Order: sequence, then structure tokens, then C-alpha cells
Amino acid sequence: MNFTIIYQEKKLLPFYTHALKEYHKRLQRYCKIQRLSCSSTSAVLKKINSNSYVIGVTIHKSTHTSKALANYFSQLAVTGQSRVLLIINPSKELLEHCDDCISLSSLTRNTGLILTILYEQIYRSYRINLNQAYHK
Repeated sequence: MNFTIIYQEKKLLPFYTHALKEYHKRLQRYCKIQRLSCSSTSAVLKKINSNSYVIGVTIHKSTHTSKALANYFSQLAVTGQSRVLLIINPSKELLEHCDDCISLSSLTRNTGLILTILYEQIYRSYRINLNQAYHK
């Protein structure tokens, strides 16, 4: 699968950047993943194309367990959705372009933490789906 994660924040704190690099390194054996910072809703809209399955990551939906999220990503792959675009904290306008929405937590969190949790959950999903131990 190819994951693209879009967020609207110019700069992340160094410890988030470090954690994201670590998860990116781990995820390379399972999928392609990239993150893009966009400065406006119109910039995000330009990144949405018809080939992508668009998921809004918001606090306004029910949360999934790690196993349920792993199953969700697995079902996307089985149905041919190989390009997944995740938009963190989408505006109402962007929500209209989302195929689905998920929530990682009902708590409000900063973008760097949401990105880190999302990368970690994608990594955990692959480990669960491949019946591999997550913790060392």
C-alpha cells in the first residue's frame, strides 16, 4: 500500500521528527509512506486525486482498537485500495472529499503527536496482520 499523510502545520518539534523517522524506517519493509505539509485547504484539495482512498483523521468519530484498525487497512488492500490519503484534522470542506473518517483518540492532540501515533498504528497494523510480535 501507499500511504500519504497530509497535515497543516509548518514545523514539527524535533522529538516528533525523530520518532517519525524511526517509524518510517520500520515501515519501509511493508509499504510506502510519506507525509506532506500543506499550508491551506486549497493546497490539500490539490493533493486529492481519484486514485486515492481518502480518510479524514478526526476526533469526531469512534475510535478503533489496534486489531480493528489492522483489519480496516487489510480490507482496504483486499478491495484494491492501494493508495490511501490520510488527512489530519480535516476542515468541513475537506471532510466532503473523504471516503471515510477514523479517530485515533477522542482527546484533542497536537499534529506532531497525531502523526506519530498514526505512523505507529500503521506499523502495528502490519505487524498484527502478518502475525508478527509488535513488542521486542
